[in-house]
Amino acid sequence: MYRQLFDKEAHQLSLQTLELLNQHPDFMESVATVLDIGCGLGHDLHWWATRTVEDNKGQEIPLNIKCTGVDHKNRFDKDLKHRNIIEIVEADMENTGLKPNSFDVINAPNILQLAVNPLQTLGHWYDLCRDNGMLIVSVPETTTVERTKIVSDQYSNEYYHWTLVSLMHMLAVNGWDCSGGFFKKDRNDPWIHAIVYKQPNFKKLDYKSATWFDLAEQNLIPESAVKSLNQRNYVSQQDLVLMWLDKSIRDFRTY
Repeated sequence: MYRQLFDKEAHQLSLQTLELLNQHPDFMESVATVLDIGCGLGHDLHWWATRTVEDNKGQEIPLNIKCTGVDHKNRFDKDLKHRNIIEIVEADMENTGLKPNSFDVINAPNILQLAVNPLQTLGHWYDLCRDNGMLIVSVPETTTVERTKIVSDQYSNEYYHWTLVSLMHMLAVNGWDCSGGFFKKDRNDPWIHAIVYKQPNFKKLDYKSATWFDLAEQNLIPESAVKSLNQRNYVSQQDLVLMWLDKSIRDFRTY
């Protein structure tokens, strides 16, 4: 069953993804700027700010990734202060006021479910990200089946119910490349995780008229989603076969 996570507990969930990214030194060295949305006390920010890479002599060299945090209220823990954390911005995640095309990575776990308008929010994050930049996002699946009973939880300030397919749809319609992205949703775990990339030169779509076929035409959805679409004229989660960062496969045809 889904329950809300806060600060340190949320950071422990984030670490499951961040530590997998950290196993790819070439990628980590390519990151110059990170925006952490819903930064809270700053645990994820501090993780990014303190990344190092090992040189050929076995010495740890700081990557000096410049990090910016956004939250509706600045609650940053001063004990986590670091020279690479350059700014904490008090702003709404749907309109941060930050400069477009500024960040290599947008880190946004456990926050999108609080957006009043998640479509426009993902569009704003697209604008903030540099071409081919990465978005890390996670949301809770708020409706589940437990022992043949449907269980649906709804906390304050959460206005939508999320599924893997709905998250993929919202990401792709905003130009986030889900065809080359990574997704994870395990049995008996309410959290849906996604890592996707900003597709350069994306032709923006009208939310009201865009279809799954439009997304497939722009190569924004995974091959298994395209197959599902061609078979059903819509996308079913039960048809998806998706890879996660560690190359493990989630085959929803057998779930």
